[in-house]
Amino acid sequence: MEGLLILIGVYVLDIVIKKVAAGKKKQQDQHREIPPDDEFDNEQQEEQTSHTKPRSLQDLIRQFEEAQRENSGGTYVPPSPEVEDDEEDVGLPVVTPAKPGEYTFSEIAESVVQWEYVSVELLQEAFGFSERIAQQVLAELQAKRIVGRDMGDGDCDLLVHDKVELDNHFKRLQREAEEQQAAAAQEASLQERREAELKHQKELAELEERARQLREQAGQGTSPDMNEAIGEPCLASADNHVHTRNLDKFEIRRGFIWAKVLDEPRFKKRWSARAR
Repeated sequence: MEGLLILIGVYVLDIVIKKVAAGKKKQQDQHREIPPDDEFDNEQQEEQTSHTKPRSLQDLIRQFEEAQRENSGGTYVPPSPEVEDDEEDVGLPVVTPAKPGEYTFSEIAESVVQWEYVSVELLQEAFGFSERIAQQVLAELQAKRIVGRDMGDGDCDLLVHDKVELDNHFKRLQREAEEQQAAAAQEASLQERREAELKHQKELAELEERARQLREQAGQGTSPDMNEAIGEPCLASADNHVHTRNLDKFEIRRGFIWAKVLDEPRFKKRWSARAR
């Protein structure tokens, strides 16, 4: 396609040049008469020129510009090619928000991934944010690993480059958040179980200590106080030879204490016959 356009341009330029030369020749003929020999020589030169090799495109363009300059009295200026401005603003495509004037984080991210780079100034320009809000949005984009760190001049590279990649990135972030929540819940449950186990062990230790104290008290039955409380045994009568013994208050109280200890559910569960 480009080759065809070049050939057409060369052909048009050649025609224009010939027309300009013919017009110039006609003007010269009007002012003076050309001798026949000179006219014949000019015709031969024109025939030789028509049979010569086609000139290059640059020569034709240069000749066309010179002809235009002569016709315009020296005021013709050839058009210069347009030079792109390096500081031209980057196009900022922005998605249409669901609520006018209110952008969600996903809508901002979907817009940002279409840019070349991200900065606080571009966020302010695209969404109308204040500088503080734009800085917060940029920090959130960096925390979500959508935008990279500052490269030193205030501009940040993109880590996600299209909407499909952005959707997959959001799904991965959601899955990671759910896994973290599940791990935190499991850790909390394990901590509660540890605390309950420690509390249970502490209660068992207290019960064992109480039982040990009661056993020690029961083993001190030969103390003077206990002997005084027991009293003298009954003497056997001469008639029936039956030995009897009176129960004192200490033995009765000790029996009640043991009965109360053994009737406690926790102590009873630990010291049941099945456990033994």
